[in-house]
Amino acid sequence: MKDKLVAFMLYLGENQWDDSPIRINARGSRYQPKLTTDRKVWREITDFAVEQGFNAIQIPTVDGVKYKSHPEIAIDGAWEVEELREELCRLREIGLTPIPELNFSTGHDIWLGEYSRMVSTPIYYEVVRDLIHENIEIFDTPEFFMMDQDEETHIVQRRMDFVCFRQNDLLWHDIEFMHNCMREKGVRPIMAVDLFANHKEDFLKHVKKDVVIMPWYYLTLQEDAKEKLPKLNDPADWENYNKFLISKIESYSELPKLGYDVFPMVSDCYKDFGIDHSIKHIANDVPEDKLLGVTVAPWFGCTTEEHKYAIMDSLVSTQEAINKHWK
Repeated sequence: MKDKLVAFMLYLGENQWDDSPIRINARGSRYQPKLTTDRKVWREITDFAVEQGFNAIQIPTVDGVKYKSHPEIAIDGAWEVEELREELCRLREIGLTPIPELNFSTGHDIWLGEYSRMVSTPIYYEVVRDLIHENIEIFDTPEFFMMDQDEETHIVQRRMDFVCFRQNDLLWHDIEFMHNCMREKGVRPIMAVDLFANHKEDFLKHVKKDVVIMPWYYLTLQEDAKEKLPKLNDPADWENYNKFLISKIESYSELPKLGYDVFPMVSDCYKDFGIDHSIKHIANDVPEDKLLGVTVAPWFGCTTEEHKYAIMDSLVSTQEAINKHWK
């Protein structure tokens, strides 16, 4: 993968999954009112990643930073802006390009605090712009900005106290607003494939070709993938859900043909399938000239001693698959 990004995601802020410190969410974790990121573990993992051949790091800052524009978002123990700046300098010095990440999907925006219940209001737009611009400044105007925008559905939010999702013109208005907040600072947006898979026709009308799309599908991507789709508890949802999954599988090869650059995300959160299938699929199905690189997301939890070796195993598996499937 010469001249491509080989990235990994590492939590700084982690609150993107549930709005209750009591209830356990689908990932087996809870809302954390205090930052759990262990600075020693963070350094050990980032140093290890460089040894493994990674050259970029995706950092969800979310509520893990005391933003100067909105310090009220920060949870207890959040990093000061100056501390994050110093760490970004260290990361660059050891060979990692930092990519900021903020997820404004209503399925993952708990980190916004009270603003997560003000979606699509004037104050919401102001806060979104402020946070995007401040992260761009902190990261010294990075080339890319990850905004995810995945899983904005009732299914993902079914355990939450507050449920909200956008649709129709409002959805595309807000997506374009976020993209423009990045464009006006000379930064290129990266977003997840979900809206393409769910609303392909509208997606093609509204999402410009300068946006990098991140395909992700963590189950098998072998030749028989479409015959191995998972089943929902409610049979009435199977048809639509299967269409969504099939569209995600096809997006790896379809998006480049439509003119989009792609930055696929892989993960071994489903151990039965692992990273190898995904890397092989990407190597075989994505044209080199439309491939930005790959990124791995170890969805095991926070950046702590408890999860350190699982995260490192994901990094090793990714590099082994790359060496195996890329000539």
